[in-house]
Amino acid sequence: MSALAARLPIGRLERASGLLMLTTLLNAALGLGFWLAAARLYDATTVGLAAAAVSALTLVASFGWFGLQHVLLRYLPIAGSHRGTLIVRVYGCALVIALATAAIFLAVLTGPFDAALLSADTAAVGAFTVAVVVWVVFSLQDPALIALGREAWIPVENAVFGLLKLVAIVVLAAAGASSAWAIFGAWAASAGVLVVVMSWLLVRRVLPTTGDNGVAAIGGRAIARFAAGHHFVAVTAALPDFLVPLLVLGLLTPDATAHYYAAFTISYALRLLAANIASALTVEGARDEAALDALLRRVARLVGVLLLPLALGATVVAGPLLGLFGGDYSSEATVLLRYFALSLPLSAVIVVGLAVERVRQRSARAFAIAFLATATTIGLDLWLLPAQGLAGAGVAWLAGQALGMLLTVAIVLRPTRMPSLPWHTTRAQSRSSAAALAPVVMLAVAVLLSAVCVLTADLRLDDLGLVRSLHPLYLVALAILPLVTVIEARCTSPRAWLLGAPVVAFVLIVWLTPLVLEGTPRFRTGFQSWGYVDPLLRGHGLQPERFVYHNWPLFPHLFAALTRVTGMRETTVMAAFPLAVMLSWLALTVALIRTLAPRAQPLDVALGAWAMVVFSWTNQDYFSPQALGFVLFLALVLVLAGAAGRPDASLSPARAATAIVLYGAIVATHALTSMIALALIAALVLSRSLRRPALVVVFALMFVIWQADVARPFFIDYGPRLRETLLAAGDFVQVNTASRVSGSADHVTVTRVRILVSLAAFALAAGAAFVARSRRREPAWRFAMTYLVALALVTPVATYGGEMLIRALLFALPMIAVLVAIARPRGKLLVAYVVSLVAAAPAHLVAHYGNEAYDHVSAQEIEGFRFVAEQLAPARIYGGYPAGAFVRSFELQWRNGVTPNATRPPRAAAFLNPQAQRWERRPLATYVALGRGDIVAARMFADRPHFIAQVRAAIERRPEEFIRVFGNSDITIWRHRETGGRR
Repeated sequence: MSALAARLPIGRLERASGLLMLTTLLNAALGLGFWLAAARLYDATTVGLAAAAVSALTLVASFGWFGLQHVLLRYLPIAGSHRGTLIVRVYGCALVIALATAAIFLAVLTGPFDAALLSADTAAVGAFTVAVVVWVVFSLQDPALIALGREAWIPVENAVFGLLKLVAIVVLAAAGASSAWAIFGAWAASAGVLVVVMSWLLVRRVLPTTGDNGVAAIGGRAIARFAAGHHFVAVTAALPDFLVPLLVLGLLTPDATAHYYAAFTISYALRLLAANIASALTVEGARDEAALDALLRRVARLVGVLLLPLALGATVVAGPLLGLFGGDYSSEATVLLRYFALSLPLSAVIVVGLAVERVRQRSARAFAIAFLATATTIGLDLWLLPAQGLAGAGVAWLAGQALGMLLTVAIVLRPTRMPSLPWHTTRAQSRSSAAALAPVVMLAVAVLLSAVCVLTADLRLDDLGLVRSLHPLYLVALAILPLVTVIEARCTSPRAWLLGAPVVAFVLIVWLTPLVLEGTPRFRTGFQSWGYVDPLLRGHGLQPERFVYHNWPLFPHLFAALTRVTGMRETTVMAAFPLAVMLSWLALTVALIRTLAPRAQPLDVALGAWAMVVFSWTNQDYFSPQALGFVLFLALVLVLAGAAGRPDASLSPARAATAIVLYGAIVATHALTSMIALALIAALVLSRSLRRPALVVVFALMFVIWQADVARPFFIDYGPRLRETLLAAGDFVQVNTASRVSGSADHVTVTRVRILVSLAAFALAAGAAFVARSRRREPAWRFAMTYLVALALVTPVATYGGEMLIRALLFALPMIAVLVAIARPRGKLLVAYVVSLVAAAPAHLVAHYGNEAYDHVSAQEIEGFRFVAEQLAPARIYGGYPAGAFVRSFELQWRNGVTPNATRPPRAAAFLNPQAQRWERRPLATYVALGRGDIVAARMFADRPHFIAQVRAAIERRPEEFIRVFGNSDITIWRHRETGGRR
């Protein structure tokens, strides 16, 4: 037998895994039997409440024992005579943490999770607290037995537990106990019986007979660091298991929770098989870490032989399995269970990766994996559950496991061997470990703090936007994130992923916050943009004479195709769009930095990415052609930047062809973006940063031909107005600056914050350009400065609705990011830059969402929009923007709508005499709509808080002229009928 075989007796890993899998199968069968009995003996609402209570119990208890179970698995096999002390200390720590968590949960979180059942009275609080203690000890018994080599006891213990709770629920139901507490009590009391029995056996039979062949003394600090790190990892990884059922209860119904829990119970049992293998891997790896690679190969065989067939089988028989529950469990949860089953191999890779990190005594990478999977799952659940129900929960789970698996393969499951950490570490090593853990903890604290603030917030929109809806700790969390990047950079060996993770976390937090709080797609003009897609979905084709962006049809065509392929609802597409677009902008900006500054350190890249994100408040990311156009624009700049580093500054034929294709896509998407791109390519050629003059000619011809021929219907109508605004410097300054600092006092404050943030961004660009001036001969510096100069020259060409300076900031941000990376801030400059980021991060919330009271479109308003589409014949609608611009806009004969002029104070006469507007010359019915958007616009932009109430009163005094056809809390629609020759 080889030395490896001597160190690792063949079959021990497989034997331990097999016994643990047998335990899981028994738990699955008996657990399924328990919930089947519950479903048969109690109604779905009661089962749903009980499932939520059990989820709350396991969630709270998990904060105590999750992570600490890994201390037992990792250290108990080698603890020698200190086994008993280690067990007692682990149990004690787990109970303290769990009881503290229970107190917080009962005091604060039962309401938001609709779990008030657990805190209804003193008896309920006491029962839940006792159940937490029982469940913590019960959960730690199994890892203790595994680590002590008594795996064979575990199937017996769990079989007895399953039978006890099954008998208990039948007895309680027969005795007339009809509340959710009966189901919960059967579960907890059965665990309590096993706690007493197994604790006695552990003390009397196991510890005295276990050989004393371990390490004489294990360093307490090493265990404490391991416990803290992996406890945090385990709790983070387990959050979706316990939190999502509560989210289903809060966002959907108790019945949906029962259906979710049925699918979850089956899938969780299957996932436990992978967890069993990971537990055995931890124990065997602890005994001989040098054999970890060989162990991984054996684990891979187990996963392939056992878990893949189970995943495929569960996918096929999902419906019949759920049919065992009776009722409508099968029809409601089959798709969900299939998503769960398909994710099983992905979950197996993740739990094995986490076990490897436990053996190697590292927690930072493990936390990154757990955090990515959990944040993705919960974030998508908050978005998808209200829109798509339980199927959305399945998509969220599969996406989270897929991303976690990819990260695990990338950073953990590689054939690299890490040396074991010594038990006794020096103080310097301890400080180094603490310093390495600090950024991870700060990142986790910031993310969890912001998540709690969002989940417990009440939507209260005013003229400062979202900021008063959120606890001030949310702003603290945003300010912490830039510090994480800098603190990590000061570590001896900074981790590139941890330098960039706070930037991505900032985007996810800030861009998901309004979606979670509001539950609907934000930004009113986004609904108008859907009006360009809708005619294509309904088979009417392009209508360039009627719809502006049908003259630039790539956007409506692309999203019509996406909707047909995916079957997603329009509101789902619109809601997901801003986050997807911002992540695309960020990824392309990072690629641009890497291309123009290939020698930049990871910190420089991260600081450039921070500049792009934290100053990007411009709200140009809503569902619109311009947002898509900017994605294409950044891709084009990335291609052009590839030539900047070449000695001859020339594009290869392949890059030139790619540039032409991208510019063609931009030309077919958005007129202004194509104009800026044309100016950029001309400036690059003139400055000799690019030596392809023929490309300017090609781009110019494409631009002119499209605007003069394909987009002619738009320019026939809009041409005179466009010519009036070209090179109108006075109007440019007035419309883009002075006219925006107006309205209510709070709105003026928001505008001033935006101005300050924008000035800070441009000051940062100037400072970075000055610091990097010594490298002005470098192609990257010339490229960046040429880009910014070209942008400054083309910006005043047209007023464009007062948005040109906003767009100038947006287009400048990627190159500001490049200049920051080129400048490589260090020392005092780095301190100044970090201070600006820490200040700008919370200010971003005000700058970005300062108009949210108007940008928010409520569910009641969308109900009114749908009434317009589904109930009205071809019509003309004034007000209620964008009531006539959502769906069926073609059939309504609507063209861009007529709404109160945004640049002038609203007039009552416009609402009271809508026939006087510029309508198409058709005898169509005319309607007046007053929505919450009209109220906010009058108050915020014109400082007329009572205007809409006065208009409403005037309308209601004319019942013969205005006939109410629809109304709810946020929008009212009247049909206007001329009487007495009124004009």
